[in-house]
Amino acid sequence: MSEYVEARYALLIIEQALMSTDENAKDLIGRLVKDLSPSTIPGAATKKRAQTLQAVRALALSFENHARPPAAYWETAQFAAQQWCKETAH
Repeated sequence: MSEYVEARYALLIIEQALMSTDENAKDLIGRLVKDLSPSTIPGAATKKRAQTLQAVRALALSFENHARPPAAYWETAQFAAQQWCKETAH
């Protein structure tokens, strides 16, 4: 999978999780963390990818500590994934 496809996949999963029930969202985010770590794409350790992974991990950690992550966590993850998509869209 190209890095753009991986970035787009991350964004779509984040958006789907945001609209899902708490349990489904937790599962989606947990699977996304696994899917993004480690990268299967050579040289995919871009700054935008790392920022997206960090934001997704923060969502997963929040799910472990709370019922649902705060809106700011979702916004950060969406923004990071959007920026990653833009970076890799060429």
